[in-house]
Amino acid sequence: MFDFTTHYRPLDLVSWSRARPRTGEPGEKWTYSNTNYTVLGMIVERLTGHTLATELRTRLFDPLNMTKSYLMVRPPDGVKGPHGHGYYPDADGGLRDVDRFNASFAGAGAGGVVSTAHDVSAFNRAFTQGKLLPPELQRILTDHVPAAPRLRSAVRGRCGDDFHITGGLAPGSVAMTFYSADGRRQFAMSFTLSVKPTTVEFDAGKAVEAVFCPSS
Repeated sequence: MFDFTTHYRPLDLVSWSRARPRTGEPGEKWTYSNTNYTVLGMIVERLTGHTLATELRTRLFDPLNMTKSYLMVRPPDGVKGPHGHGYYPDADGGLRDVDRFNASFAGAGAGGVVSTAHDVSAFNRAFTQGKLLPPELQRILTDHVPAAPRLRSAVRGRCGDDFHITGGLAPGSVAMTFYSADGRRQFAMSFTLSVKPTTVEFDAGKAVEAVFCPSS
């Protein structure tokens, strides 16, 4: 967690995963996997002959004017420009600044891309409006969209299923975006933490209601 200097190759990450048991047979069920995203990143680089950072910039970030987004690949780059600092407790319970989070440990999997709430909203809007993928590929990602049960259950009873959730956690930070099916209404949050992400109970229900179902 606090190794801010060692560079981990994607192949190293995949090799380490081979020692872990499968969560199921291929095609049996859906299970989130950082390793699968790492493999996809390696496939992108093999097929294009370019780095994943280059492909993300030319195919996504530049066309969508996501000017503050980039893939951070080599430690200890740190985050460019002004930004909030997140903290994570070490083995003794002391808070450590994880501003220079080792992005090579995440890479294409989770936490490698640095972005802003504004840029993430631009991406979600383009995706939901079908501007990124042809319909057959869009359906692969939208027919079974994984939800965030804790956040969704907080407002499902009052707002129904009129919104989707995307986002995730990294040491010291949380980023979540709630958006309507057509992408026209979005509520994006990005904030830093001073505790382990898994110990945080997100009290975002009232804020989401104000955006998606104010009449409730």
